[in-house]
Amino acid sequence: MDKNAGTTLRTKLICFIILVLAVAMLPLMAHDLFLAQQNARELVSNTARATLTAAREHIAQHFRQTIAIEAGIILSTRREMHRAAMVAAQMLSSADPSHIAKITTEITRQHSDSPLILFHTGRDIVPGPGSEKTEPALLAALTARARSTAVLGEPDDFAVADSAGRNHLACFVPIKGASWLICALYPLDEAADFAGLVKEMHREGINAYLNSLSIYPAGGIHVIHERTLEDFHREKTPLEPSPRFLIQQAVHSGLDYVEIPTSGDILHCFVTTVPGAPWIIALTVPQSAVTMPHWRMMVRQLALFAGITVLAFAVAFRLAATQFGPLGEIIACVRSFPHQDFTKPLAFGDRLPLKRSDEIGILARALMEMGRMLQTTLDGMLKATAAKERMESELDMARRIQEGFLPPLAPDIADHPAFELFASVTPAKVVGGDLYDVFFVSETKLCVALGDVSGKGVPAALFMSSAVTLLRGLARGMESPATVLSAINRELATRNPENMFVTLAIGLFDTERSLFTYALAGHPAPILIPGSGAPCHMLGGFAPDLVAGVMEDACYHDHAIALAPGDALFFFTDGISEAPGTQGGFFGMEGIVAGLEQLRTKPLDELCQGMLKLAEDFGQGLPQADDATMLALRRKGGSHAC
Repeated sequence: MDKNAGTTLRTKLICFIILVLAVAMLPLMAHDLFLAQQNARELVSNTARATLTAAREHIAQHFRQTIAIEAGIILSTRREMHRAAMVAAQMLSSADPSHIAKITTEITRQHSDSPLILFHTGRDIVPGPGSEKTEPALLAALTARARSTAVLGEPDDFAVADSAGRNHLACFVPIKGASWLICALYPLDEAADFAGLVKEMHREGINAYLNSLSIYPAGGIHVIHERTLEDFHREKTPLEPSPRFLIQQAVHSGLDYVEIPTSGDILHCFVTTVPGAPWIIALTVPQSAVTMPHWRMMVRQLALFAGITVLAFAVAFRLAATQFGPLGEIIACVRSFPHQDFTKPLAFGDRLPLKRSDEIGILARALMEMGRMLQTTLDGMLKATAAKERMESELDMARRIQEGFLPPLAPDIADHPAFELFASVTPAKVVGGDLYDVFFVSETKLCVALGDVSGKGVPAALFMSSAVTLLRGLARGMESPATVLSAINRELATRNPENMFVTLAIGLFDTERSLFTYALAGHPAPILIPGSGAPCHMLGGFAPDLVAGVMEDACYHDHAIALAPGDALFFFTDGISEAPGTQGGFFGMEGIVAGLEQLRTKPLDELCQGMLKLAEDFGQGLPQADDATMLALRRKGGSHAC
């Protein structure tokens, strides 16, 4: 039982710890993951745009330098060709006309890379010396240009291509004083090759710069030609044609960001253009590169959480074993309380951790103190129970003694031919203060008495026994109930230190004359139940005399009534008339008279029992407030004769 209790407690504790950790950690981890991914997206966006801005400025600067170098090469070549043509023209203008062809041939031999061609500007333009090795298509283009130059009479130059697609720069200068036009021809392929070399150098510089940029892990930067979609900066992994096309469309739509779906991923593309150049710079970052680090961080946190949980298990088991294990002993001791014999020394004292200074020790000491208090309380209860049993035994003895003062009716009374009589006492406690007595004082005279002592219980019973004893001693041979009542009053008043009193009704029934004489000491008059069927009513018409036991010289008076055959007298105490009701008020005289009207035809024992039940029903279960005593006397004869 102890182990089960400890195991249950440990299990609950471990479950509680795990629940707290799960509830506390998981939402925080999910929230941290969301914030980390959101911050990563913002960081990628800001970094990409800053990188693109720097790359755009750098590439634009390289592009401007390349354009400037190419323009410089062209201008330098043009100036050199123009200077060579001018020098040749000056030489030819001062030479003998017959030697012009020879001089031209010599100059061309010396400048094989820049041949000179003479055109005669007579009536028609005719190619002259130097044109022998010029291909026909190129010579035709030069001849056409020479015509316009001859008309202008000023130096001129233009670019022209031969049949192989090679570009040449032609510079025309008129020879003063002669009908000749000299043309210096220079192939531009050499200048183009040099410019290409310069471009390649700039391209390598741009690539080196782009490679030096700090890009988000797994991200890439690409330089794409706006028209041909050629990937200028391929890096290790060139961009596929489809994403390049989508990037071109995004730029044409004025967008600087586009998401491109790829196989199993999403490519975040940040784009910009290079001012003055047909190039697009695209910085690409895969979605997985943004989210994967944070998922890895989430996995690490989950691993950490699992480790903490395992540690919590170990700590909880250790804590349950060392700190809460003794609770099993305490629980077992508490469960043994119903089976513990507290009249003997406590059997579980040596099993409790009484020396611990923590809450468990406090609980153990409190349990031990409770056991001692239960021992003390139980001992007191046993003593009180023994005393109560002795008191109940004594009260039962007193009840039997009291019942001896109120004996059952003697046969000569119960079976008398002249009358029918019944009396009963129902005490509110074990013993009561109500009394009645019935006995013959002579052969033809029956004494009946009924009284109610003030108070209840043992004191009232003792005072009642004194009254009954006095009644029995003073009523022998009496002729007047008032005389006997006065004698009883004097004796009680003389020996009454507690100032108790008793109400008494004493009657004398003459069986020969059917005359009932009675005297009252503060007691209600009897109720007459006519045998003729007339309404029941209380005898009266006189002032009640003083209760007995208060004043020694109190005076009492006799009253008499002749009973017709079937007439009955009903005596009662306040236990009947003052029976309380649930709605307030008492049973009262109205209830008594109404009950007697209902029960008047019943035998006297059933009449008295019926009246007691009516009074109890009126209270609807309320406890009896006072002793209830009744005495009924009926003259035999008439319709009610037995």
